[in-house]
Amino acid sequence: MKYFWFQSKIPKNIITISKFNRMPSIFPFETAILFSSLSILLLIGLILRAKIKIIQKFFIPACIIGGIIALFLREAGFLPISVSSLEAAVYHLFNITFISLGLSPRSQKEMKSKRSFRDVVIMGLLIVSVALLQFIIGGIIVLLFGFSGLTLFPTFGFLVTLGFEVGPGQALSIGKSWEASGFSHAATIGLSFATIGFLFAIFVGVPLTSWMIKKGKSKFYKKNISGG
Repeated sequence: MKYFWFQSKIPKNIITISKFNRMPSIFPFETAILFSSLSILLLIGLILRAKIKIIQKFFIPACIIGGIIALFLREAGFLPISVSSLEAAVYHLFNITFISLGLSPRSQKEMKSKRSFRDVVIMGLLIVSVALLQFIIGGIIVLLFGFSGLTLFPTFGFLVTLGFEVGPGQALSIGKSWEASGFSHAATIGLSFATIGFLFAIFVGVPLTSWMIKKGKSKFYKKNISGG
């Protein structure tokens, strides 16, 4: 009786407001859901890669497999992860990946070897040369589209290089900065080019490398097989 008497003294509008205005969560779970979902998807990718032969044949990474599954799950509404959360994860995790490359352990013999230093220099020159060539080709294509009447943002062609040569993290971050300058959806376009780059590497680069190994054109492969 006392409870009903107390409830009757409270204005009805306050009771109605309290039903719909719930207290916000003190600790949001979106980050936990993001990383747990990514971990489970990566585990599924590892299992599928270990079980399915055609995936092993094309050396498709477990992260790509998990990403494709995540794409379908999210579009179907079963994966409650926002685009902004995924973009933040891509940006920070890819930076950690590039940092870890420089921390890879090497033997003292390899570090003192002149050949090892030469290989690093050659690889650096190749990366810069290919990137420069892609920048030039992308810029020329944008100019050709402009002459034909289809105007693109001036840096549109450079996203090809950022996606193919550098990676999704850089394509995303630089694309975001270009969006502030008026380039609509630049981050999404950069990530799309990065995805095309992965697919090109898997379905064109891997078979080409396999063919060259079979033809005996890989000295590095022979050296590793012989135990040298």
